[in-house]
Amino acid sequence: DPEGVACVSHHGRTFAVVGLERFGELWAFDLTDPAAPRFLGGAPAGRTPEARPEVVVRLRDGRTIAAANEGEGTVALFQLVDAPASRSADAPPSRSGDDRR
Repeated sequence: DPEGVACVSHHGRTFAVVGLERFGELWAFDLTDPAAPRFLGGAPAGRTPEARPEVVVRLRDGRTIAAANEGEGTVALFQLVDAPASRSADAPPSRSGDDRR
């Protein structure tokens, strides 16, 4: 039950972040090669199981994703970060700070 999608370009790669309301998660995909999209991973959309992402948008900085969570009444922020050299370059976006009400 995808509710929202935000696309982000970073270092020549294109990512889609999809909000899944029923799962309460955001899933990241690498769409750099549209013929072979790759699932990168998922993260909880909020602090509690009641988080249900209704709206997912990319902010103007181009690296931050905001997810408005129905049920929880929060907005969670996620930021695309460069993976450390010791980790895979396929690391999905990470959570940035606390939820805001």
